Amino acid sequence: MDNDRKVKKDVVNQSRKIFLNWKNLEIGNKNLYDLEKEFSATKKNKNYLVIITILIFLIVFVGTAYAVTRYIQESGRIVPIEIKDFEDVNLKDILDVAKNYEQKLVRARNELKTLEAEHKNAVSEVRSQRERETQIVMESQNSEEEKRKSVAVLRRKESRTAAALDSEYGKKIEEKEKEISEIEKAIASYDATVVEQARKQEEILNNQQKMAELEMENTVGMYEERISDIEKRRDNEISSLKKDNRRLVSVLKSRHKKELDDMYKKYNPVFENEKYLKILSDKRAPSRPEYAADESVIILDKNNIISAAEIRMARKDASDIETILERLKGIEYENSVPQAFDRLFERGSSIISRYEKSWEKSADSVKSRNEQITSFSSAFDFYISETGVSGYILFIESSDRISVYMNRILEIAEGDKGYVFRSDSEMIGEIEFYYDNERILAKLINSDSGGETENTVEIKPFDRILVQVE
Repeated sequence: MDNDRKVKKDVVNQSRKIFLNWKNLEIGNKNLYDLEKEFSATKKNKNYLVIITILIFLIVFVGTAYAVTRYIQESGRIVPIEIKDFEDVNLKDILDVAKNYEQKLVRARNELKTLEAEHKNAVSEVRSQRERETQIVMESQNSEEEKRKSVAVLRRKESRTAAALDSEYGKKIEEKEKEISEIEKAIASYDATVVEQARKQEEILNNQQKMAELEMENTVGMYEERISDIEKRRDNEISSLKKDNRRLVSVLKSRHKKELDDMYKKYNPVFENEKYLKILSDKRAPSRPEYAADESVIILDKNNIISAAEIRMARKDASDIETILERLKGIEYENSVPQAFDRLFERGSSIISRYEKSWEKSADSVKSRNEQITSFSSAFDFYISETGVSGYILFIESSDRISVYMNRILEIAEGDKGYVFRSDSEMIGEIEFYYDNERILAKLINSDSGGETENTVEIKPFDRILVQVE
């Protein structure tokens, strides 16, 4: 009603605005009839008695309707209703619901069995894995302490994994058990009398019940078959894993033994070559080398035969070799290796002993040579002082390399020149002096003819040399 009144009012307003909008008409200054003013005037003419009467009527009408409604509801509640009045309508539904709950219960229990079987299989697999790894550890070449620690680590790993599986499947099993409990409560909540009465009407629904039972049997058979297949696969898998494990252990043992044998032969070889066998059989008494005297080392150093630093370095290297060999001999090598170390040690000591003796003999030889040279030098010095010459020719290797002995009091520089005489009146040629490693030598630059000479010169040992002193 209120909406109709509102629609009518809207139509009147729209019509008035469209058709009676006299303000937009240009009709001059005539006094025209204004509808808005008339409506405003009529609004003031209200009858409040009518409004009050209508409100009272509405209140009374609503209250009466509410009271009648409540009365009807209360009356309907106390009307007795017999279940048999609705049994034809509800018995099938009740039986269907009961069967549905029974099927859900069977299905839930089968799913619970499946979860428990999966949990058992998972834990068994973890245990089998730990047993395989433990067997591999026990077959290794590690010490007993290392094996014990490794086995303890595997057991802790198994415990953590099993605990995680228990937690995971425990939640699922708990949820499934809760579901089963709720289904059982729902089944128990049905009135036994109603269910019994519904079962009496089972002949009407015989075909449906048989189909439901058949479906339930199929479902049970399916789940039992699945569980049987899972257990069978698990048993087959465990059997296969055990076989593979034994085969793997056998292969690992064989491979490990071969690797050990190869490594043993590699680091403990047997010298079968005749050349090596001859060396190994030549055993010598070990001896410590006797070092050459310090006086001998000084003589060799001063005469540029070998420096003292080189001798000290050779001795240090020999000592380092002996130290390394001693360490290697401490390792429990077998076959030909220990003998090889012994022969190396003996040969090294022998070589050092020979070098030390050689240095000693060389020093004695150099000392004897120096003493002899000193005696010759003294004789030459005396002879030069008696004859008054500057020096003598000693040995002619070539015209460019002539050994000379000069008076010690003369200071002869590189490039100085001298004259060679056979007698006081016979000059052989002219020579020029130079130094080679602090040794003074000469080369022939002019013969007695005044020209350049060839390698075949007529200079002989003990020809006299005269140096012009400026």
